[in-house]
Amino acid sequence: MSPLPPQTFRAKLWIYPSDAAAWYFVTVPRPIGDAIKATTKNTRRGFGSVSVTVTIGKSTFMTALFPDRHSQSFIMPVKATVRRQEELLPGDTISVTLLCTLPSAKKD
Repeated sequence: MSPLPPQTFRAKLWIYPSDAAAWYFVTVPRPIGDAIKATTKNTRRGFGSVSVTVTIGKSTFMTALFPDRHSQSFIMPVKATVRRQEELLPGDTISVTLLCTLPSAKKD
């Protein structure tokens, strides 16, 4: 169950180059990022990440959002398989629907 309803937004696909490989991301709009921050304050994982289920076009997949100081929101990696299936290129503006996935409660 998610503490937030599904969030839909449009964002530009961009590349973060590295020596090993290029990483592709979208930046979550700040108002949505603020709502996610407030709702997931005590449930974030390593690096402050938030697990999400994402739909782009006909592709649905699980990934994580990562805090980003520059945008003061979150960035979301877009998997190569999704980029190929949806024919996405850097600079494309894409529609993204995401649903936060809360970690399971620990059993005593």
